[in-house]
Amino acid sequence: RLPTLCGFKLVTSWPCPACGMTRSWIHLAHGHPGAALAQSPLGALLFLATAGSILYLVLRSIGGMPAVRVDLSSRQSLALRLGVVLGIAANWLYIGLSGVG
Repeated sequence: RLPTLCGFKLVTSWPCPACGMTRSWIHLAHGHPGAALAQSPLGALLFLATAGSILYLVLRSIGGMPAVRVDLSSRQSLALRLGVVLGIAANWLYIGLSGVG
């Protein structure tokens, strides 16, 4: 087992909201989606979002895909921000209760 490098965990002894995300990405990169989800559901989701963004940027750079523009109303923007905060909180709760962090 490697030593803890997370400053939050070293100070509080609690896992931080991002604990396990790197391991989750490694599991997905090696083709183990179940292990990635078990390690950090939010990490697995971020990996997929990042992979999709990279694919979009590659396709866009070679000229085969139009630009995507998303316009949100202030209410939709607030709902999106609240969803992100709740997602991070839910992931943190999962990490703390499951003991993977």
